[in-house]
Amino acid sequence: MGYRIKSRFIYGQIGQRLKQLRNQKGVSQKVVADYLGVDRSTYTNYEMGTSTMTYVTILMLARYFSVDFNTLLCYDLQTPN
Repeated sequence: MGYRIKSRFIYGQIGQRLKQLRNQKGVSQKVVADYLGVDRSTYTNYEMGTSTMTYVTILMLARYFSVDFNTLLCYDLQTPN
């Protein structure tokens, strides 16, 4: 079993970003789920922020949507802490 991010707040942000990216790409949840090798309901839970995902899954999603890992995590590298 891989490492998992466990913060619900982070998952809510990632879920919103996933939905936005999926809509921009014009694909269904089923298409993304098939790419990941998971059920559509599992992917739906990712978008809703109610299911945890491994770092590998996050990396796969970043690759699928052609975005940087930090972009997928909604982390702005230009914003000072």
